[in-house]
Amino acid sequence: MTTSFDAIVIGAGVAGLTAAAIVARGGLRCLCIDRMGPGGLLINLGALVDCPDLPAGTSGPDHVASLTDDAMGAGAELAIGEVQSLRPGDVWTVQTESESFTARAVIVATGLGNGRLGIDDEARFEGQGLSHCAACDGPLYAGADVMVAGADRWALQEAIELAETAGRTTVVTGTATLDTADPRIRHLTSLPNVAVLPGRILGLQGEDGLQSVVLDQGGRQAAVPVRGLFVYTDRRPATDFAGDLVTRDEGLRIRVDENQRAGASLLYAAGDVRAGAVQSVAEAAADGRRAGQAVLGALAG
Repeated sequence: MTTSFDAIVIGAGVAGLTAAAIVARGGLRCLCIDRMGPGGLLINLGALVDCPDLPAGTSGPDHVASLTDDAMGAGAELAIGEVQSLRPGDVWTVQTESESFTARAVIVATGLGNGRLGIDDEARFEGQGLSHCAACDGPLYAGADVMVAGADRWALQEAIELAETAGRTTVVTGTATLDTADPRIRHLTSLPNVAVLPGRILGLQGEDGLQSVVLDQGGRQAAVPVRGLFVYTDRRPATDFAGDLVTRDEGLRIRVDENQRAGASLLYAAGDVRAGAVQSVAEAAADGRRAGQAVLGALAG
């Protein structure tokens, strides 16, 4: 059996929940569907930064609970499922592994997936020293040396959290140049147990879990002893279900216009899945508001 809605939001992170609340509050029947449940990666964050509209100290789970209550209070329906395909027609058909839904409009808000290094043996160390979540796995490495791969806002925030309990935290930035005017970076580099290094990770070593990371710095290679490696490089969106219905940038994120339209009729994208997004909670919320308002405008009457 197929269940019909006015709009379906794929992804229940900040952008998705914000969009769903706006659409539902506008009187439309809206489904917000996510493969894991509400919150996305935000559920793993501690105190949020760059969120001037939120009370100081608001955590990721706190904000998720507020956004979920807002969306459900507005009348949005929530579902758990992994979208397998998105098909156009007189209405859009959204197919999960077990259910089929239709809607006049669709908003893609799937965010970004886990980081990748793109090196041999990467999969072998998953859960054996290689991680993607400081809040989840950081306590496992209390007092131990760890490394963070990445230089975007997410990576730096995770490094700050890890540095609170780790013996030493080494941040490998790749080719990125850090903005020293960013207060987050100034705070990170002021910590006595943090080192920020340009370089590239070439390999992972260890017989019983991760023991060291092979690092290339300008042609000089060295094995850096670490017990945990937190990877935030090459994070890509989960949008295979959209096929060639959308155009993507070099990072496979969806290109949109100023109203979050993704090219096809009544198809929108919002949040970190959008090309050009800066991966901040505030911008994801702004994207969700624009997308939700665009759907209301398009479906009005």
